[in-house]
Amino acid sequence: MAEDIAQISADMPDSIAMQVLSASPVSIVLTNPHLSDNPIVYVNDAFVRTTGFTRSQAIGHNCRFLQGKETDRAAVKKISACIRDETQVTLDILNYRASGEPFWNRLMIAPLGVEGEPAKFFLGVQMALGSSPEHHDESAMRTAMREVQHRVKNHLAMIIGLIRIQARGTEVQEHFDKLAQRVESIQLLYEEMSNTDEENTRAVALGSYLSRIVAAISHLDGRSGVRVNVDLETFTVPMDVAVSIGQIVSELLTNAIQHAFQGRQEGLIEISVRSHEDGSFRIVIADDGIGLSDSADEPIVKSGLGRTIVDQLVRSLGGTLMLSDRQQGTEYVLDIPASTRNL
Repeated sequence: MAEDIAQISADMPDSIAMQVLSASPVSIVLTNPHLSDNPIVYVNDAFVRTTGFTRSQAIGHNCRFLQGKETDRAAVKKISACIRDETQVTLDILNYRASGEPFWNRLMIAPLGVEGEPAKFFLGVQMALGSSPEHHDESAMRTAMREVQHRVKNHLAMIIGLIRIQARGTEVQEHFDKLAQRVESIQLLYEEMSNTDEENTRAVALGSYLSRIVAAISHLDGRSGVRVNVDLETFTVPMDVAVSIGQIVSELLTNAIQHAFQGRQEGLIEISVRSHEDGSFRIVIADDGIGLSDSADEPIVKSGLGRTIVDQLVRSLGGTLMLSDRQQGTEYVLDIPASTRNL
C-alpha cells in the first residue's frame, strides 16, 4: 500500500495552480486514469469538509465509494462514459457522506491533458446541494448556489492567470494557452449562471453565454483586423449542454482565428445560432480565410487534442458537425437535436 501511495504522489501535477485548488470553496478531486481503477490522487479541504472522508480514506480509491443504494445507475453510467470517452459532463447525483448521510451533489467532470496526448487526469468539481431531490427548487438553495458560483468564478480566474504566467518563456506556451482557454470557457459559464434571473439555475441562456466566449477569444492573437460578427437567437439549454457547446465553439473559433488567415492581417468570422420549430438548433461558424486546401496544419481538421475534444463533445450531444470549403474560406455547421434542451 505504501508503494501505491508513493506512486500516486509521484504522479501529482506539479503546479502553483494546485495551491488555488486547495483553497477553493467547493470540493475538488483529481483522479489518474493511467492507474488501476482510475483512483483519486488529490482532494482539497472542501472535499473533506463536504463528505466527511479524510484524505487517507479517499486517495488511492475510485470515487464510487461516494455512491450508495439509492444512487441513480443512469447517472453512474454517464460518469463512466465521460471517463471512457474523455469528455465533460455535468449532472446531479445522490452521494453519501462518511456518516452514511445522503446528499445531492452537482458534479462536473472534465479531462485534463496537453495537446496530442490522452487525458493525464480527470478533474471533478462538486457542489453539495442538499438532502432533497427538490433542492434546486428551494429559494434558499438558489441563493447559496449563486454565492458558490461567484466564489468559484473568482477562483477559476486565478487559475487562468496562473496558467498563463507559467506559460511565459516555455516551449509549450501554446498548450498552456489552450488549457487556459478551456478553463476560461467554464469561468464564463459560472458568470452567466450568476447573472441569470432564471428560476431554474440549471438553465443557461445560450446566446448570452456564447457572446461572452466570443468576446473573450476574438482578439486572441492581437490582430485587430480580424473581426467576429455574431447573430445569436436567445433560448436556454441545460447547464451540461451549455458546457459542451461552449467548449466546441471555443475550440472552433480559436482554430479559425489562429489558422484561417495565415499571412493576412484582416479577416471575417461569422457565428450564428438558429433554433428550429422542432426544438433542434444549428450553430454555424464561417470564415473568409484561406480554406482547407491551403491549411495543411489546421489542428481541428487533422488530429490532436482539439479535434478529439470537438468530436467527443459533438458525439456526447448526439449532434453532427459538418466541415466544408466555401467559395472563400471554411464553414463549420453544428446541428444539435431538440432532446438536449430538456432539463
